[in-house]
Amino acid sequence: MDWILKHHEEIRNLGLVAAAVIGLPLAIWRSFIAQQQAKIQADNHLAETYTKAIDQIGHTTETIQLGGLYALEKIAISNQKYHRQIIEVLCSFIRLHASIHQPEMDKHENPAIIVQTALTIIGRRNIAFDKPPEKQNHVTIDLSESHLERANLSDANFQGANFVETNLEEANMQGTNFQSANFILACLNKSNLGEANLQETSLMEASLKGAKLEYANLQNALIPTNILELACVYTSTILPDHIDKTQLIFED
Repeated sequence: MDWILKHHEEIRNLGLVAAAVIGLPLAIWRSFIAQQQAKIQADNHLAETYTKAIDQIGHTTETIQLGGLYALEKIAISNQKYHRQIIEVLCSFIRLHASIHQPEMDKHENPAIIVQTALTIIGRRNIAFDKPPEKQNHVTIDLSESHLERANLSDANFQGANFVETNLEEANMQGTNFQSANFILACLNKSNLGEANLQETSLMEASLKGAKLEYANLQNALIPTNILELACVYTSTILPDHIDKTQLIFED
């Protein structure tokens, strides 16, 4: 007993050290579990938000559809896991609501608000997420066979997009990046392509009658001279090397 009293302070300190040795791993484990539970809750909340947004864009009321579109954008901008599938959903949404196979659509009308909103969201997406994680497909922007007359695609990024047989007559595409996009059989009549990046695009059998190409870059684009003859070509237009400039009439 005397020994214990004499060494009370040492025993107390030793006990505290032992408690710390045992308690520290336990505290770390509890912190890890709490973090995992928080992550699971966040993932579940994100999945629920995504599912709700998908339900909203399938609604018949335009305001609810718009809410769903913006909710999907919010998810896609901050979460690469959902980025690719959300872009694909938006493309499908546009093709569904603006299909050239809908005979009842009045081609003289502007795109529906929901279609224009989806286009805007795609055009301003987080392009850093376009490069997929390992073992995933690249982001595919497929807007083929769509009615997009008078749509606003300006100052956006549609690099590598598929516009095969899409009607983009009188569309505003000024300053937009279309590098490597596919415009085969597309209608670009009277569209504004000023300052657009059309490098390496395919414009075979496309129609560019009256399309404005001021400061547009068509370097390495696949386009025959006879298609360019109908467009508004400027001295500022960067043309592919194979084009015979003597056959063109320049606007300035």
